[in-house]
Amino acid sequence: MTTSIDCDKPFNHKKQGSNKVIVIGLDSADPNLVEHWMEEGRLPFLKSLVSQGIMARVSSIASGFSDAPWLSFYTGVRPGKHGCYNFLEMNRESREIFRTNATLCPFPPFWSLLRSTEKKVGIFDVPKTYPIEGLDGIQISAWGEEYPLIKACSLPKNLLAEITSRFGRYEHPREILNPRLIFQQVRRYRKLMSAIKQKLKAVKFVMSQENSWDLFMTSFGEAHYANHLFYHLWDRSHWAYNSELGNKLGEALPNIYSKLDSAVKTLLEDVPEDVTVLIVSVHGVSTNYSANHLMPEILEKLGFQANVGSQSSDSKLSSNTLLQSLRDFVPMPIRDFINDWIVPQSFHDKSHSQQFISSIDWHNTRAFFLPLGHFQAFVSINLKGRDPYGTVEPEDYQQICREITDELKCLVNPDTGKPAVHDVIQISEILEGERLYQLPDLIIKWAEDVPINKLHHPKFGLISGEYYGLRKTQHTGNGFVIAKGKHINQGIDISNIRAIDLPPTILYLMGQPIPEYMEGRVLFELISNNLKTNSKA
Repeated sequence: MTTSIDCDKPFNHKKQGSNKVIVIGLDSADPNLVEHWMEEGRLPFLKSLVSQGIMARVSSIASGFSDAPWLSFYTGVRPGKHGCYNFLEMNRESREIFRTNATLCPFPPFWSLLRSTEKKVGIFDVPKTYPIEGLDGIQISAWGEEYPLIKACSLPKNLLAEITSRFGRYEHPREILNPRLIFQQVRRYRKLMSAIKQKLKAVKFVMSQENSWDLFMTSFGEAHYANHLFYHLWDRSHWAYNSELGNKLGEALPNIYSKLDSAVKTLLEDVPEDVTVLIVSVHGVSTNYSANHLMPEILEKLGFQANVGSQSSDSKLSSNTLLQSLRDFVPMPIRDFINDWIVPQSFHDKSHSQQFISSIDWHNTRAFFLPLGHFQAFVSINLKGRDPYGTVEPEDYQQICREITDELKCLVNPDTGKPAVHDVIQISEILEGERLYQLPDLIIKWAEDVPINKLHHPKFGLISGEYYGLRKTQHTGNGFVIAKGKHINQGIDISNIRAIDLPPTILYLMGQPIPEYMEGRVLFELISNNLKTNSKA
């Protein structure tokens, strides 16, 4: 059970400035793609904003924890402090795998600090957030957010119903990992193009509810959806590129980015010159090469993870064989339909958790694979004093981390003859904080050259297995910020911006105090000397 931070205690909230800020998130919009398409003339409005201000890269921890960047963006702290890193996480006490959401984050969004400041706040679909009581303004969460983890809600409560009544229910496109018919992808493309228009109308309506917002924030999730659905049809070098689909939908991804460019232009066309505008993406996209499906067997063969044998009882073997026979009898398309549309997500999650817990012999396991993500592999040490059946003494922690790292770096992909593991990151060496214990201990980053269906290790030889559900793209830690306004230093070259630097910078722009718990810094080099505030770090 996490505890909340009392963010009101150290501050004296007084209205200190009239600087107004608009933040538009382009969720998962990749900086390389944005720069490329700006040069091609596909994103004319974003390019015009850059010419009037600046564009800079923003780094986040998305390449390790794909669901952490937005939480770090709006809290100003990293996962070691807020403890949230993935849409699925493991409860250390029970070992249960659960589907997380922003309400479990112990640090509130930075705009909660604007309570009792006479600031008008509008928040619409900022990813991984929920409405905060006590703010003067409007908040809507999870209406058109990319794969929201909570039910749509708002403050005032009746606003959500009005939004839905006026603009309809936002239809979230399901990702088809292995589409069999072109029309399945064409429908999703058309749905996303229509969703951008729908979202634009809804955001304009919310913006019109106040003549002069002090802080207005919204995001568009369509680039995120599009990256997963269409990136491999735009990039002809992608391992999953399909010429038939590519000829039909190769322009889907840039077209969606272009549509978002037009939407941003429409939102900002009547914004006064004295308003600071930030266009933000806290992570990008790249090809996915994950071999997570082979990790349990790898750790078992290396002697770290003891898996419960399938021959533990005749009745269990018979039951599993019958169940597998029944599954094999049902054609894959029908099984996919049943799993996606009939069986509730809660059932999938519970089954996944139970299978994980029951598949491991905890008393004989030193380290285990956490089946939580689509991209990088998470490994946790079975540590005494932290884990319920811990077997590793705390003084041996560093040694076993080094041992696992060394062994995994010996893995070779026979298809290339090269190392299959690009890097092994020990979390405690890059993060710190009171909730570090909630995180995995190691992140395995796979080599990014070809899909990994076979692995060879000097100690156990060859293992193989193709994963049917491999997603085509993963997240990178490369995002960007485009900033424009009279308080922005136009045309400067700025680097080393982190996602956690944006909350204190926005608070500073608004003339507000910066809480001590925030790990980010105010980007003073971004801000012109004409800004006068009383903010103190």
